[in-house]
Amino acid sequence: MVSYISDSFIIEEGSLADLDRIHSIEAASFPEDEAASKQNLEYRLKSATPFFRVARDKMTGLVVAYVCGTCSTAEKLQHESMFEHEPHGGLLCLHSVTTEASWRRKGLATALLRNYVDHILSTQPQIKKIALLTKFKSGGLYRECGFAMEGPSEVQHGQEQWYEMSLSRK
Repeated sequence: MVSYISDSFIIEEGSLADLDRIHSIEAASFPEDEAASKQNLEYRLKSATPFFRVARDKMTGLVVAYVCGTCSTAEKLQHESMFEHEPHGGLLCLHSVTTEASWRRKGLATALLRNYVDHILSTQPQIKKIALLTKFKSGGLYRECGFAMEGPSEVQHGQEQWYEMSLSRK
């Protein structure tokens, strides 16, 4: 179901047919030790479909950005939450807001993330909090979309320090 349309892209639920394209964007956007594997992306598409949204180029129909997450019954982000989906969990662990290089700096990530948050909070009443990890202390994109900095994360992923941000249901 399409939930957002602009002049140049549409936002809708991702599907397994998008897997190769999504994995290609992921691999080109992150260092190898941080990028999700094709298997992890497939798991998220299959197991957490309502929490996997894509933006498509209106002209070509190709996925140009995506955002995905999985649910957890934990109170805080944990390393395990990157690899598991607990459908009835109240914590949505946001794994990735990723945009193809040629579409960056055009407002797409902001539009996609805002749409994602609105869509999740209006369709998934069990979600009480959305949490994510970022490398950047400022959390610019995420702060702009309503997330608040919680501080350094205990989760280790790759070589750098990560910071946890969250947005709670009002």
